[in-house]
Amino acid sequence: MIHIAGFPVRVGREARQLCAWCGLMLSDCDYANIAQPEGQTGDPFHPFEVGVLVDVTKNGPVTQSIVLPHKDGGPMPAGFCGDDGKARLRLVTDAAIEGGK
Repeated sequence: MIHIAGFPVRVGREARQLCAWCGLMLSDCDYANIAQPEGQTGDPFHPFEVGVLVDVTKNGPVTQSIVLPHKDGGPMPAGFCGDDGKARLRLVTDAAIEGGK
């Protein structure tokens, strides 16, 4: 499924990044459970760039996330989390109008 990377947020010892559209967790980090070798510095949380499209594939306990190329203003690719497959338009006929439907 394809998601839009939202803003990363850090609260206390935890950091998360959710899909800006559906709220799926794209990445997270619990700093209380992080161990780094002595002398190593840097933040272990590496969120996606805000607004990029992320294709998330789950296979059992393994999750693969790939950033997809996309041009702003272009159509969303098939598999976007906001596309539930339901038609957004419906045909309105005279009979439906007369019947109050």
